Amino acid sequence: MAIVELERLLVNHPNEISAPAVTPHEGDSQLTGWWESNQTCDWKGPENVVVEAFAAEETVPDAAQWHHRFHGGWRTGLSFGTLGVLVVFLLNLAVLLWINVHFQVLNGVATVYEGSCTEMKSISTWCHLAINVLGTLLLSASNAAMQCLSSPTREEIDKAHARGTWLDIGVPSIRNLRAIDRRRVLLWTVLGLSSIPLHLLYNSVMFTTLATNDYLAVVVAENFLDGASWNRSEPYSFTEFYSSEIAALQNNLNDLEKLDNAACIRNFRNQYVSEWRYLLVVSNLQSNDSVYAARFHTAGELRDTSWICSGIKYGDDCDTSSLIASADQWQLVVSTCPGNDPSSGYCPTREDVTIPVKYCLAERTPSHCIVDISHSLLVVVLICNAFKLTCLISTLLLPNFKPFVTVGDGIASFLRNPDQTTSKKGPISAHEVYKKESRDVSLALRETWLRLSGSNYARTSGTWVSKRHWWFRAASYRRWVWGLILIMGLWLAALSLLLIGLRAIQYLQQASPWKVGIGVANVDALVNITIGTPFTVNVLVANSPQLFLSFVYLLYNGLFTCMLLGAEYNDFAVERKSLRVSAPIGLQRWTYYLQLPYRYAVPLTVASGGLHWLVSQSIFLVRIRSLGLDGAENADQAVIACGWSAIAILIVLVLGGLMILTLIGFGFRRYHAGMPIASSCSIAISAACHPLPNDKYAAFSRLMYGVVGTNESGVEHASFSSREVTPLVAGRQYE
Repeated sequence: MAIVELERLLVNHPNEISAPAVTPHEGDSQLTGWWESNQTCDWKGPENVVVEAFAAEETVPDAAQWHHRFHGGWRTGLSFGTLGVLVVFLLNLAVLLWINVHFQVLNGVATVYEGSCTEMKSISTWCHLAINVLGTLLLSASNAAMQCLSSPTREEIDKAHARGTWLDIGVPSIRNLRAIDRRRVLLWTVLGLSSIPLHLLYNSVMFTTLATNDYLAVVVAENFLDGASWNRSEPYSFTEFYSSEIAALQNNLNDLEKLDNAACIRNFRNQYVSEWRYLLVVSNLQSNDSVYAARFHTAGELRDTSWICSGIKYGDDCDTSSLIASADQWQLVVSTCPGNDPSSGYCPTREDVTIPVKYCLAERTPSHCIVDISHSLLVVVLICNAFKLTCLISTLLLPNFKPFVTVGDGIASFLRNPDQTTSKKGPISAHEVYKKESRDVSLALRETWLRLSGSNYARTSGTWVSKRHWWFRAASYRRWVWGLILIMGLWLAALSLLLIGLRAIQYLQQASPWKVGIGVANVDALVNITIGTPFTVNVLVANSPQLFLSFVYLLYNGLFTCMLLGAEYNDFAVERKSLRVSAPIGLQRWTYYLQLPYRYAVPLTVASGGLHWLVSQSIFLVRIRSLGLDGAENADQAVIACGWSAIAILIVLVLGGLMILTLIGFGFRRYHAGMPIASSCSIAISAACHPLPNDKYAAFSRLMYGVVGTNESGVEHASFSSREVTPLVAGRQYE
């Protein structure tokens, strides 16, 4: 009988096979045993057992070995991840080639769109969404590979147990790095380091450019609109410098749009004005000279907007919000020099005149926005992408690498070959092992933690204490403390930055941030301290939250993984089921995911990707270019800054808060009371895997945890078993 045929029969008819269905073919003498499945799972015959023949790759043809190696298990999941990373690499490469062929690259930047700001907003939103989807694929595959690489083999666990220490099974682990093969540590390190540039650069590969205008504000009497004359050589009011522009305005009044006082203040109070270029401030105060003053505003110069508040007493704050609230009483103070000699440029008798403002006329400029792609940043991202792809392929091709990526892998190995260092240890919990090993946390503090959370460590001399534990007990004290400190710290930091930003907007009297939108570059939503700082600094400022978010998400994911590992392990106390392993034999099950089931892994991945996208829309890179009165660009005045979105930050806080509450809520679910919480601790798992001698092939059948027998001294023995088991009883001692 072929090996695959026998395995199929074992899976489909485990309780019906009592003897070989057919006579073994010649050369299959190793399969002459038979399966007795009377809920005993015993194999008859000497060591020539089918499961061992199936597990030994040397008995399988070469082609079958290759299929067995890459079909199912962690390699299948990682193969899909590697394929995804390859697709991302090809897409990034295609974008780079497209830029090189179709656009001119100046100073490392290529302009790929120039036109409507509405269209620019749409392009920016969808491109950043695509970037974060691709980034999530890269980082998910990388994190999965890092977990596989840090997962221990049986040989590494045996060495650790011999030294009196333990390793993690089934969870992401930095602890394991000191005990695993150096080649895997190198691959793990490269994967981790290559993620840092991706976090810091990827979302800034594409950024937007806003066009802002210099503008000329001219204070005029209402009869100026009827063609009244004005002094073209008044130096003190600056009209002599802009006489041609003022004359052009007087001759083209139909091109101007009327604004009431409130709208006029609101649109011209900021240091950057993107929609207007010329402004007539019209007063109903009549004068022989119909032009009172002219003021030129250079884009980005905050002090150039002080003319709006010229009617406020010296020493009072320029509160434009108050001006808007009482816009009907808006007044300006201009200085005139009556009776002066224009040729002298000297004003011996300056007079301040209070000008009541009736309304404004302004020239609206067409929206002009740009989408840029940083060629240099994209090259760095592509290099990191290539490193990840190389490391993933190298991980798949590691020879003789059989890691314990699931708790089922560990249980199966320990049942087939029990670890003598944990023999007769009884049902011990992971926290008992942690306490014995820990030297850096005070005993009193740890005892308080164990007492509050209901640890089995309260039992003495092997006496079992039956209690339903909280799910949060599956993760270590240190993992929870550091995880919650950093998770809550990042959330509170985001809240603080939002409040600081709102206060700054109130102080600068900028437009309401709630009206700007999500991820929209706007002159009213700039991080002022970043304006004019170098490109690299702004890139790091805009993307550093991405790095912090990813680090915190790894902690979050690790806590969830520990709790769900504990749930999978704890189910064996109440339910008989087969093991979920990387390379199944007999009734064991394939696994295409690591430790998190898809019903948890997929929502967590989507939430992570969504948070990264929202963060990319919360603070982002913006280039600001200045256009003169003639519409030409002032190249020397272009600056880089960070834009921000209050709405996006608020959504991040809400979603992040819900995720924190979900984590805490899951932590207060309860496990069944029938077995200790082994968590990911290899010693605790090993201690539960000492079956009776007549149950040495239990790993290949359906298992349950409980009492399996009594030794010569009358002490009951607890273990995983394919035989009938009885529940542990509180107050009894077990080995």
